[in-house]
Amino acid sequence: MHVLILNHSPLQARFLQKAFRYENIGADLCRPENLNNMWYGQYEALLVPIQDWEHPPFHQLEKMILPLGQVPVLFTGKFHPPSPIREKLSEEGRRIFIGSHEPFQLIVQTIKNWGLQSSYSEEKRQIQWGDLELNLKAREVKRGTQFIRLKNKEFALLECLMRHPGEVLTRTFILEKVWDQNTNILSNTVDVHISRLRKKMDTRFERKMILTIPCVGYKLST
Repeated sequence: MHVLILNHSPLQARFLQKAFRYENIGADLCRPENLNNMWYGQYEALLVPIQDWEHPPFHQLEKMILPLGQVPVLFTGKFHPPSPIREKLSEEGRRIFIGSHEPFQLIVQTIKNWGLQSSYSEEKRQIQWGDLELNLKAREVKRGTQFIRLKNKEFALLECLMRHPGEVLTRTFILEKVWDQNTNILSNTVDVHISRLRKKMDTRFERKMILTIPCVGYKLST
């Protein structure tokens, strides 16, 4: 399982990220302004740590998560939401608040239950391009008959390429889609990760799928 943590409260977000690791749940951090760029569908839920309900105001948070549709969103923090916000959350469904004083296992179990009850269609959960298949729900990659094991960042990078098949993607575009601004990014970050991904995806196959476009970026060939 994999969750995305909205990182407008860095200390709290990093604490949650570390706690999820002990539960075998992957967790990525994302700054609010990058939310719509980061969200591809590979996450079971969005977690929003709240320091107080005025900073940022709830209506700003609403605008951020509105484009995500029915994606489950879990708010957590020390202070319970004011009555109007609490009523709004209960009306919308799959939008809940769990106080930080509650056992962390309650958050974990809620997210796992959401994963089991997911209403996403298989079409949204699987992407195919030629003989390459990417299963978002199982987080599996298969080329032909061979399954390929990828790390989280490699998986996100491949998904980015597969959602734009045949298109030339610049390094800047890939950085904005796959990496959060909190990450220490070097000038060759994309190139290094593409190289690692290519070794896993293309080395054992005659036809190479990940192509380098000199001075521009990369694309996924047919």
